[in-house]
Parts: sequence; structure tokens; C-alpha cells
Amino acid sequence: MDNHLLEQKINYTFKEKSLLELALTHCSFSAEHGMQNNQRLEFLGDAVLEAVISAHIYHRYPSFDEGKLTRLRVSIVSEEPLAIAAEELELNHFILLGVGEKVNGGANKPGVLSDTLEALFAAVYLDGGYSAAEDVILRVLKDVIADANKRPLDYKTTLQETLAKDGPVTIVYTLLSMEGPPHNAVFETEVSCNGKVLGRGKGSSKKRAEQAAAKQALKQIEQ
Repeated sequence: MDNHLLEQKINYTFKEKSLLELALTHCSFSAEHGMQNNQRLEFLGDAVLEAVISAHIYHRYPSFDEGKLTRLRVSIVSEEPLAIAAEELELNHFILLGVGEKVNGGANKPGVLSDTLEALFAAVYLDGGYSAAEDVILRVLKDVIADANKRPLDYKTTLQETLAKDGPVTIVYTLLSMEGPPHNAVFETEVSCNGKVLGRGKGSSKKRAEQAAAKQALKQIEQ
């Protein structure tokens, strides 16, 4: 798909088009074509994103303490909400993938989507500076930011706080199984508190499975 369409979606026109192309180049594509990939940009984009969101919520929620600000930031910059924002941009149509990764549905994997979005933010930062990156980030993540304070995306933290209200507890996440090939595995995790099983969950990574288990545990507690 024409990258100009992506520029229109994020309302930013690159002066150096090669930065945009690099941001969209997955490591599987670069390995097949002997070129650079977006991993370094992803590293930078992660830092730029965290700085922009930290400043934004600091000013937007003056009554929040450090702990609440941290949890709110996590609910915005973690893989799941970033992947959702990337899907809304239809970023999957622009990512350059190797043949194998494309066949395995790599363009729709949450990890690939969120990593590419971070690389895109870094590309804007390098091309236009902090102010341009800030504008793009806050525009692209507008809905995520608006919803973040309404839903507990970090279910593990919420579960910990809920169970620890009456005193110290020991929460353990146990990996029960991993099914499928490594590139497309499904993990199942069980969460227990003081030896009592509270919930189970599945996900495309151990972290996502733990979040799913914590989410189920919270539902059980609320019933």
C-alpha cells in the first residue's frame, strides 16, 4: 500500500521518506533482503512514547499520585492498546514482512503491530522533532488515552491491589501449557493466591496469558 496514505492517516508528511520506510521494515523482511530493519527505531520510539505520555497525563491528572500515574501510563503504552491503535490506522497493510512471517499472519500479531507503531513514532521524532512526535502520538492514541482511565488494562496490578487490601498475599502465576509452533504459540497460565486457584487465561505470550488469568480472577472476585 502507498505509504502516502499512512502519512495522511497520521497527518504528518515525512521530509525524509526513507525514515518512514525503515519504520515499516520488519526484521523478517530485512533478513531476506539484506537491509536495515525497524528494531532500533522501536527502541527509540518506546522512550519517546513514554516521555510524551508521561508529560501528558502528569498535566491532565494533577490529583493523581505517582503510583496511579504509573499504572495509567502502563495502560496506554503497553502492547494491547498500542496494537488496537495500530489496527485503527490499518498499519498491518503497510508493514514490510518476510515471506514466512507474512504467511503466518505476522501483520496482525499484536507484538508486531505495537512494535511497528513505536518505530513509526520514532521516525516522526527523528524527521520532525519532539513537537511533531508529540502531536502524532497524542492524535493516534487519542481514544486509547481517553479510555485508559476507565478500564483496568493492567489486570495483574489491579488484582494485586484488590487482594492485598486486607494484608500481604502471595500471588503466583503458573504456566500450564504452550501449544503451537514458537512463532504462533498459545500460552495458558493459572493464577493463585495463597495456594488457591483464582483463574486461568490464554494469550499469544506469557504476559498476555497472565493478564487474561488476572482478568478472569477479578471477575470471579466480583461475583
